[in-house]
Amino acid sequence: ALAKFIGSAECVVVGLEPVGKEVMAACPNLEIVAKYGVGLDNVDEAALADAGVKLGWTGGVNRRSVTELTLAFALGHLRNVWPSVSLMRRGEWEKVGGRELSGCTFGIVGLGHVGTDVASIVRTFGATVVYRDIVDRSAVAAELGLRSMEYEELLREADVVSFHVPGTPLTKEMFGEVQVAFMKPDALVINTSRGSVIEFSDTVDAVRAGRLGGFATDVFPTEPFDASPFAGDDRLYFTPHIGGNSREGVMAMGRSAIDRLRQYIETGR
Repeated sequence: ALAKFIGSAECVVVGLEPVGKEVMAACPNLEIVAKYGVGLDNVDEAALADAGVKLGWTGGVNRRSVTELTLAFALGHLRNVWPSVSLMRRGEWEKVGGRELSGCTFGIVGLGHVGTDVASIVRTFGATVVYRDIVDRSAVAAELGLRSMEYEELLREADVVSFHVPGTPLTKEMFGEVQVAFMKPDALVINTSRGSVIEFSDTVDAVRAGRLGGFATDVFPTEPFDASPFAGDDRLYFTPHIGGNSREGVMAMGRSAIDRLRQYIETGR
């Protein structure tokens, strides 16, 4: 269907549509694929390169949108906002104010565009920010005053663990029952990266059993996701993949894709 839509066009903007060898073979006139959005899970970069088709993409253009949702999850959980809202709706008055972010250790797994932005914001609250990345991020870490940790050490130390990694075979289900065992029983896990990163059932079960303080996720193993079975779980915070979709983030992604096309048309690069 995508190949038929593209037809003889030389330039195309794609969102989540799979772009690979089949599309390249069916669209010999194609010169550039511009990506709306920051994830490249649906784009076979090798297939594009083999066909001599340029990829127009800019990473991190909606990072502040994702950062703000991450912060909303963290603050809402730590200050007991979401359970308090539920209790008030049920006519219950329970004054439990939670704890402040400023006194927490905030662990970031993946210090890329979004992870770095989250770190820069969270540290202004006075929280201790630690991170884990398989790529050398020592320069930005030194600039922001962050401390690198091994993965298991980070899980043990952090009050909040936030995942900002791509969806790859290396990151698939990198958090599950084994990793829960390392964590503080009142810790919060946040996932605004990809649904494949977290073993969903293990993490939900840990929260329900009191072995984990909360689980906030914007992404799921399959989407759309039916969250109605979790309606009574006040420590499970689910949003429908809106992390990068603030009005400003949507505009930034659209403008980026258009700018990449414009640059190619004007310069051939």
